[in-house]
Amino acid sequence: GIFWITTVLALAGVAVVLFAVPTPEKSVLHRDAEPVPAMVGKVATDFNLFRLNFGVFTLHMAMTAVFLVVPLMMRDQFGFETADHWQFYLPVMVASAAMMVPFIIAAEKKQRMKEVWMLGILVAGLALFAMSGMPESIWIFALVMVIFFAAFNLLEAIGPSWVSKIAPAEMRGTAMGVFASSQFAGAFFGGMLGGWMHQEFGMSGVFIFAAGMMGVWLILAASIEKPRHLKNFLLPIADIANFDLNELDARLQALDGVASVHIIAEDGIAYMKVDNKQFNDEAAMAAVAKI
Repeated sequence: GIFWITTVLALAGVAVVLFAVPTPEKSVLHRDAEPVPAMVGKVATDFNLFRLNFGVFTLHMAMTAVFLVVPLMMRDQFGFETADHWQFYLPVMVASAAMMVPFIIAAEKKQRMKEVWMLGILVAGLALFAMSGMPESIWIFALVMVIFFAAFNLLEAIGPSWVSKIAPAEMRGTAMGVFASSQFAGAFFGGMLGGWMHQEFGMSGVFIFAAGMMGVWLILAASIEKPRHLKNFLLPIADIANFDLNELDARLQALDGVASVHIIAEDGIAYMKVDNKQFNDEAAMAAVAKI
């Protein structure tokens, strides 16, 4: 049934692309949204981006490893039939989603992203360690699961936003692609290593392994730079061949709220990181028009 549902949804997705999504009259590369193979090396060697990639890798490795054994606990320790597991998971997911909302607000609106990030890693690690004690009460286990999922969902939400904020505008698409690939690689290794840990050390060993990896991530993340809350802005430049790019770069850099500018002549676009509280896009367009 699950595979049939997946098939139907996939075909529905194909239909949406074919009949609902308009075909662009002109297709050009946008480096802020598309991966550029030549930039993968730069993304991989950026230590701040590496720590975020390692983080999402670890997060999904832990999740996949844990869910190799949680269904077994539900069946063997708490007596839940497999068909009834949703009765446990659904309330846990709803409660955890509600719990994370204030922290998302603190991270984005109050610009406390690093503090919330570190707290999420710590809480997820402690919750996993608590699960390794194999709690005998279903209510205690449910509470720990709510806390773990709240931390997981919080980290899952913050990660892409952080990557978008710190990646250079012309590398954003590549950075997001590497981040997503790290996520799926983590799920793969979580299944493989989680299965091996379960075979060798039992259920507790899986939870301790996942908690330990969270500890490694916490140490690695401690020195990451706090992100500036910047947005990406693309400024199309018509007839770019007629411009003095050095002069254009200097004009754009001098605008209020501009953190960085990278002009790609072949794209005909200036990729910019800007502070929306200070930046005025009309001033940027006027700067181009004056040259």
